[in-house]
Amino acid sequence: MKIRTIIFAILLIPGLWIKASGDLSNAEAMFIYNFLRHIEWPDGSNNNSFIIGVYGNSPTFDQLVEFTKNRKVGTKSIEVKKISSVAEVAHCQLVFVPHNQSSRISEMKNIIGNKGCLIVGEKEGSNVLGSTIEFVIQDNRLKFRVNESNARQQNLMVSKTLLDMSIQ
Repeated sequence: MKIRTIIFAILLIPGLWIKASGDLSNAEAMFIYNFLRHIEWPDGSNNNSFIIGVYGNSPTFDQLVEFTKNRKVGTKSIEVKKISSVAEVAHCQLVFVPHNQSSRISEMKNIIGNKGCLIVGEKEGSNVLGSTIEFVIQDNRLKFRVNESNARQQNLMVSKTLLDMSIQ
């Protein structure tokens, strides 16, 4: 467990250097997968799968499918789905919202209520709209910011390790 945390920290503390959009999608997928290890969802889900929804079209979808293949969250297999309506977020444990769909985050948050669903926004400033984690590019490096208040509203427990690695 400590080895994973150390590897995660090495990769995330300085952020990931982004050269091209393909690199960005790959980095986002890696971050999202690693977020799964540092968030505790509430009990009560009867699904056998952990569902990651990608709202709309995003190259990150293909990267997530590849990155999560044959991996699990606890005992649950990970299933990555494209979602095209805001109502579909109610069936996800994590939703990735691409930059061009950020305006839908508030609506998603209203549908989710306090159900444990982690909303990850690609656009900086999406935490204000209701995402729990937002990606930020600083000095050509991908970083992230966690909104603890939004996490509490979604009944999600964020590890201290993840909070320490996030930017303010």
